[in-house]
Amino acid sequence: MEGFLNNLDIKTLGQVFTPKKIVDFMLTLKHNHGSVLEPSAGDGSFLRRLKKAVGIEIDPKICPKNALCMDFYGLF
Repeated sequence: MEGFLNNLDIKTLGQVFTPKKIVDFMLTLKHNHGSVLEPSAGDGSFLRRLKKAVGIEIDPKICPKNALCMDFYGLF
């Protein structure tokens, strides 16, 4: 998904995707306890690698194709 958006989209939408190497490093820091909140699920770089993960992405164009995408706007 990296490189999917051009610079204008990044500027306009504020969406920047975490590079795989950074995701790998950050996941080595978790200690298998507690919860992980991914407030900007994006392309699912973190969510694909975490068990029992729940993520929120408000942009349906970015939501991974195999994800269950629903409109939760206004429920919170």
